[in-house]
Parts: sequence; structure tokens; C-alpha cells
Amino acid sequence: MSLSFHPLWSICDKSFNEDQALNYELSILLAQDGVSFSLAEPQKGKVLALEAMSFFNSGEVGVPDWDQVTEILPAARKMSQWAINTFPRTRIFVETRKSTLIPQSLASVETNRDILAFNHPLADDEVVLADNVSSGEMTHLFAISGKLLSVLTQIQGVSGVHCASSVLLELLVGQFRNLILDDKLFVHVRPRWFEVVYLRDKKLRFFNSFEYRNREDFIYFLLFVMDQLGLNPETSEVVLLGEVEKESAIYDIIYRYVRNVGFARRLSALNFPYVFDSLPRHSYFTILNTSLCEL
Repeated sequence: MSLSFHPLWSICDKSFNEDQALNYELSILLAQDGVSFSLAEPQKGKVLALEAMSFFNSGEVGVPDWDQVTEILPAARKMSQWAINTFPRTRIFVETRKSTLIPQSLASVETNRDILAFNHPLADDEVVLADNVSSGEMTHLFAISGKLLSVLTQIQGVSGVHCASSVLLELLVGQFRNLILDDKLFVHVRPRWFEVVYLRDKKLRFFNSFEYRNREDFIYFLLFVMDQLGLNPETSEVVLLGEVEKESAIYDIIYRYVRNVGFARRLSALNFPYVFDSLPRHSYFTILNTSLCEL
């Protein structure tokens, strides 16, 4: 069956001007189940636009494979009102669970693949890349297919290919490291898996991702993490980001077992025009804040 895409969000501020493209920065976040584009004007600290669409196999159940995603990406970009334009800087972020964090002192071109292969099985055609998460003095290793990397690096203006989780870590550690967050757990929700970030004593203490099929899986892993970290569900706070709403099965079961549940807010370091008011403030957290990252 052929791969198709379905539009989810299309937001563009009226101040967007193609003639000012040299002042803009394009970010592309690619996942197996969809792609999103954001446009920012870094000099003004302003987010101008967001385009998001989901991928699906017509008549099939399951998530498209990366080969299908690689083939449909050019067509998806052409569907955007503005992402098809050429910008002086374009950064691409790929969602993958094949990743691991290591101290920067241990990272090297010679050993990165062996280190990542210790935690995740790697195919022969997969390439291991590395992001330096400056906020935490860490290196984030991740793997993507060589075919996908070749397609991405051919996009005009591309300055780098990064792991989407690196953005999440850079933002949370960088923005909140000076706050007391010992009883706060950040949970970034995706349709098939979620990521957990825990900061304590101004440092990253825990980061991991968990695959789930239903809400029972979700709450099992979440409560397990809280227990291992010594966090009390009656007093600690879970802060939700990503694709989860208050009127959802995931939220309901979290609230059943965790007394304090909230949603993340947009970072004050960026200016979001009023056209973004219709978008939930905790949604698309990574792609909308990439201009704040030093990756």
C-alpha cells in the first residue's frame, strides 16, 4: 500500500514574508508517523509558522517504515505553504529510540558505534551520529539509516541532522537547571512511546524512553520510574508535554495515580504571535523551540 499524509496543523503569522527569507531559520522534525516544520526569526526571538502532518499506510495497520518515510518526505514538504522555500539555515531533527547518553569525555568517532550497539541492535546500513548537549556536558548518540541521512543532507541549506530528543534535553536542562525541581518529573508523550526527564540539584539525573500499547502500559512504566527515583505520587508533580490532552485516556490514568498533574507552558524566551493561540501550549514543544538550542 502507498504512504499518504494527513494535515494536522497549519499556522503562519501574517508577518511572514518570502523576501525576508534570509532572516529565517527552518526546522524539520521527522518521525515514522509524521513530519512537522517550524519557522523562526532568531534575531527577534519569534516563531512565525508551524506545519504538521501525519503519515499513514492506506488500508494497513501499523507505522510506516523509514524507507517509506524517506520517499514521501519531498512530497510532504511541497504540501507546505512555506517550508518548500529555501532558507539560509535548515536543521533537521529525527525521532528515534535508538539513542543513548554518555559523558562527552567518552565520545569519539572510533567508539561511538560500539557504545550505541551495546544498548541497541544496529543494522549494517545505519549510521551513528552524535549531538553535544551543551547544557548537560553530555553526548547523545543516535542511529538513523544511511539512505535517510543521504536524503536529508541533500536538502538545500541543511546545517545539521540531530536527534529530536537532544532538543528536549537541551531545552529542559538549559531552561530549568537553576530552579528547584526535585519533585517534578517531565513526561514527553508520543503516540507509541514517551520520554521521561528528571532534574535534581540543577543536573540531569534521569532520561529514558518507554514504548507503550495502551494506558495500562503507560502508567506501569511511569509509576516504576517514580518508584526508582524515590518520587511520591501523592506529592510529586508530573509535567506533560507533547501529544496528550486533558480529555484523553492517558491523562485520566495518570491523574488516577498521580495527584499533581500539569501541562508545560511555552518558554518565555520566545515570542509566539496570536495565531498560535489555538494550539495547546504544551504541544509540539521540541519543534517550536529549536531556535533556542545550540545543537
